[in-house]
Amino acid sequence: MVDSMVLGTDHSAFDRPRLLFSSAIGTQNGTAPCNLITFLAAVEKLRVRFLPVAWQTKEGFIGAGGTSGINQALFNRNKSLVFKRVAEKDKLDEPIETIYQRLINEVMVLYHPAIRDHPNILGPLGICWDISLRKRQTNYRVGANVVDEYETWPVLVFEKSSLGDLYQFASSQDARDLDIIDRLKICLDIGSAISHMQSNRIIHGDIKPQNVLMFIDSQTGFFSAKVVDFGFSTSYGGDNSLIMLGGTQLWRAPEATDYPHFTPDQAMKTDVFSFGMLCLWFMFEKHLSGILPLPPTLQMDRGSWDDEVEHRSLRLLWDLKLEGYLTRYATQLVSAEADLSAKSKQALQKFFIGSLECDPQLRECNIKDVLHNLDIHLSSQAAPALPDPTSFPTDDEFSVCYSLPTYFMLDYRVRSAIFQNLEKLVSKRPSGALAKQLAFCYELGFGRLDEEVSHPLLEYDERDAQLQLQEGVIDNHEYPSDISQYQNIVNSQQDMLASIYQQSLPILIDNYIEHNLLAVAANIGRDEVTRVTRTLGTQHPISMITKHVLASIMHTQGRLNDAKELTQEILEVYIREIGKEHPTTLIIMAELASIYQDQSDFKKAEELGSEIIALKKEVLGDEHVLTLESMENLAVTLEEQDRSVEAEKILIGVIDAKRKIFGQEHPRVLSSMGHIALVLINQGRTQAAAKWAREAINISKATLDQDDPGNLNLDAVMVKIYICESRIQDAERLQTDLLERVTRVLGHEHPDRLIHMHNLAQIWNSLGRPWDAKDLLTSCVELQIKTLGHEHSSTKDSLELLEAWKQDEANWRARI
Repeated sequence: MVDSMVLGTDHSAFDRPRLLFSSAIGTQNGTAPCNLITFLAAVEKLRVRFLPVAWQTKEGFIGAGGTSGINQALFNRNKSLVFKRVAEKDKLDEPIETIYQRLINEVMVLYHPAIRDHPNILGPLGICWDISLRKRQTNYRVGANVVDEYETWPVLVFEKSSLGDLYQFASSQDARDLDIIDRLKICLDIGSAISHMQSNRIIHGDIKPQNVLMFIDSQTGFFSAKVVDFGFSTSYGGDNSLIMLGGTQLWRAPEATDYPHFTPDQAMKTDVFSFGMLCLWFMFEKHLSGILPLPPTLQMDRGSWDDEVEHRSLRLLWDLKLEGYLTRYATQLVSAEADLSAKSKQALQKFFIGSLECDPQLRECNIKDVLHNLDIHLSSQAAPALPDPTSFPTDDEFSVCYSLPTYFMLDYRVRSAIFQNLEKLVSKRPSGALAKQLAFCYELGFGRLDEEVSHPLLEYDERDAQLQLQEGVIDNHEYPSDISQYQNIVNSQQDMLASIYQQSLPILIDNYIEHNLLAVAANIGRDEVTRVTRTLGTQHPISMITKHVLASIMHTQGRLNDAKELTQEILEVYIREIGKEHPTTLIIMAELASIYQDQSDFKKAEELGSEIIALKKEVLGDEHVLTLESMENLAVTLEEQDRSVEAEKILIGVIDAKRKIFGQEHPRVLSSMGHIALVLINQGRTQAAAKWAREAINISKATLDQDDPGNLNLDAVMVKIYICESRIQDAERLQTDLLERVTRVLGHEHPDRLIHMHNLAQIWNSLGRPWDAKDLLTSCVELQIKTLGHEHSSTKDSLELLEAWKQDEANWRARI
């Protein structure tokens, strides 16, 4: 029996990583091997957006494209993203140069000016980073810094399709309800994308259902297909270029397995065959999979097959391909289709004959020609003038100033990886153009501690560095420069990007905690603040960014006075230079209010929170989502001051407004419902709290995954309700389950998981299990000290409780 690798069912754009060989781009004409710096040079040339985040390993794995692993994470609770990473097996087995060749290949296709805006091609939101423990030996020196234990890889970030890929979609009820015309429309979406690529001298090289994602078109309400995964694609120059093709065996043209190289014209014909196969499969998938009976003329003996055979439609397609029956089968399926007119049948039959011909000499030349058989006349958009796409950018084209602010918003290990790669390259060519870039990195620290930077004999040119900064792409594609620009970006891709930038620091801190690097990050952050301010000035935008990151780290460590002093300094500069209404200023104001609250200075927290709300109301209105978020933060401050009635009133208004904006079942609404339940618990109104919580939980269980953060938070509220209702056994069962789920999602050392350990220990103690409770809390304290430090409020709370229990135990022993 044919295996899953042949059918392409061992993976999809949303399954698991695999290793595939891609040779569409190679080192040609003496070009130097590719590396991180070459990749960054390509990114600069194509003006790719850097996202100031790193991929988080604790988020759920959801899949693999043809050339890498793909993972999902939630930047906020209403938007999902897909992270396309280098597959783990590739990291171990493939040469670094080959991996970077593939990455550059895909980026060059995705960001081709004529490709990136096509409605049926899924372009990335930008690039972030995968930072993991080093998996291979390196000949490069290992310094004292822990960063040398890690390796850094670029990650492509895409918007996630809730409908999955075309193969998954085909088995859904939505797809089962489609008629033949609707299915043809989806195929034409795919054909439009591939034809556009071919018109711009790009071969896809791996057309199959798993490389097409399905979306709902916001304008028409109908399904829209978008082509993805360009790891096997080739952007060629001349008509005599030689191309090596990859792809998945089932969907490849017969000649693709017989010859090592193809001219562009020959390669385009292989895409034609793969597209014809995809159309045959999707348009008649219900027949091929046994949902509908085959026409009498096509009843074929399939031996041991039955209606339940796995991947039945693909296995049938494979047999038809081997037996040379594809065109015969396709034309007879079309002929038997009752919903097609005679003219449509004739056009479709001509289409399948022209695309599925096994002899490439008899096959249509390109997708555009084959679509003309369906009377689909696509516009012929000429490719804009571009640099020779077959030539790689050189290392010398890299400039560290291209996106310097974003680099300093990233995990310091990304900066260190750039630093390290520059050192290796400059050691081979000390007089090359990269020497100036390395000298600038030395001046800025760039992810390395002062004592580790052994200042080589590199000349730092201050005038040249300032010129680079002026020419670099600095903050030209970050979040809006004025908060009023947020008015029209809710529920759009811009909203998603704004969320990424707003939440970049919390995500960064989570990464440091996950890898137990918070203290190291603080040390490096202090050194970078010193170096950057000395080099660029105390009020330079990049100096402000380094201070902002350091203040956030210190806040997380519980060093509240240090964090407050630095945040106040930053805020004064931002108010003076960009004004209070700038989004960045409002973020700093909110962080200062949070510090005040953690210091129990609730009066100042309330005053600052009220000022933020007033500014947002003036510009955005009373019911804008950003205004509502600030109002909810103020409710927390009021609640801390035992002003629960005022907090409740605010929260009811927030929930009503969110319901109008997002609907009854939106995660943001459910989160606020859980919040008001906590306020009611503090008022002693347990019955009312339980009503809010149970309503939210019933919705969340029906609409969210069990381990979604929304479900986890609501279950934590329910634990408190059980305790108030004296249902301690129920509280213990739910808290135990909750701890297991949080551990599965976040890992053993995440601060949220440690809070749940603390809570379970308290429940055990109240159930008469003091020894178990003390052991659990002791483990909790040890992890809190390790990840958060002694000064953090959670660590202090746990230590205080543990000491009280130890004293109770000592008193008990003294009595006996």
